[in-house]
Amino acid sequence: MATQAPNAYLRKHGLYPPQIRTGPSQALGMVVVIPCHDEPDLTGTLECLWACERPGCDAEVVVVINGSVADGPAVRARNRACLDAAAGWIARHEDPTLQFHLLYFPDLPPRHAGVGLARKLGMDEAVGRLHAADNPEGIIIGLDADCRCQPNYLSAIHAHFAARPDTPGCAIHFEHPVEALTDPRARLGIVRYELFLRYYVHGLRYAGFPYAYHTVGSCMAVRSRVYEKRGGMNRRQAGEDFYFLHKIIPLGNFTELRTTTVIPAARDSRRVPFGTGRAMARWLEGEHHEYLVCSPRVFRDLIALFESLDTLYGLRPEAWPSLGLASALDGFLHTQGFTGRLTEIQRHTASPQTFRKRLFHWLDGLRILKYVHYATAHGTPRIPVEEAAISLLRWRGLLPEDRETLTDAEALLRHYRRLDRAGGAW
Repeated sequence: MATQAPNAYLRKHGLYPPQIRTGPSQALGMVVVIPCHDEPDLTGTLECLWACERPGCDAEVVVVINGSVADGPAVRARNRACLDAAAGWIARHEDPTLQFHLLYFPDLPPRHAGVGLARKLGMDEAVGRLHAADNPEGIIIGLDADCRCQPNYLSAIHAHFAARPDTPGCAIHFEHPVEALTDPRARLGIVRYELFLRYYVHGLRYAGFPYAYHTVGSCMAVRSRVYEKRGGMNRRQAGEDFYFLHKIIPLGNFTELRTTTVIPAARDSRRVPFGTGRAMARWLEGEHHEYLVCSPRVFRDLIALFESLDTLYGLRPEAWPSLGLASALDGFLHTQGFTGRLTEIQRHTASPQTFRKRLFHWLDGLRILKYVHYATAHGTPRIPVEEAAISLLRWRGLLPEDRETLTDAEALLRHYRRLDRAGGAW
């Protein structure tokens, strides 16, 4: 019988009983959760974790090899072969301070089968493990089966949370393996995709949006207590990381871990409707020579709204048009019923600080993303990512002194990476 005692979260939200039959170490402080479906090289990721410096606590790695009842025989066979290879690898690697576990769910319902459900199954298992170790402050870490990491990955995560007892979670620095790609088109595709990711977060920070962080499922970590409090991981088949982290980030004190790096795979994939794999597939299949993204104007137009929040706190709804917002932003807010929401928030807040917090609870990361799409469709056309990235750097005063070196997407990406590793620039 499993030794993990159920807790309130698992009784309410858990989908399966505990899967790991042995009890955890009482020094368990972190659990790395890896969803795995039809992956060719899971053991490469396990080797990378095995080579990591050991942190100042015991750690576990929980791999969720998952499939759907709708999977064909070939996928089922590859998942089974992956399970057997990983089991053999684990049998040859013993360390009581870093233990590896395999969960096998080959017949999940097609309606929900996917990365969100796989993450949830693994993260819920991690909750049980940390609960049994009497460590609600333990860390649950998201990684993917095709990622690599630097040797200080585990120790850096442990040190980050130990030094920041108030942080509920963090986004971990990532860099795709650009130099490893020999196909020029594939290399340009992943460079432009990662440049877009960094440009988008920098654009939100330029606008003054307080929840501007990367939301990458393979590059995140959260305290078990917080994971439970926010209702755990969702079962979305794509974008699960975005929705999950935007339940954590508004709690405040969310942080970035920049002292280690995750290296996500740069391969193309059609298993999900968006994300790195889908973006690469579309790029490689397309005939376009440009990678078009939203204009930095959509971020600049947000500044007027965010800078007016103190005014909005005491503003009567009929005075709303006097703010003089850009037409696309004004039109979007109208479609979202902003005036009514503003009135409701005003009625239930007693200070500008509470007003701001409640307003951003409504105007969250998902609604901002919807605004970006709306503005792009209503008079602010997309432009090449290189042009957008340079314009944003210029507006923020972050162009390097040797700006003539920013001659292509790869040079721009290196500069954005330097800014993100340094932190504080925003």
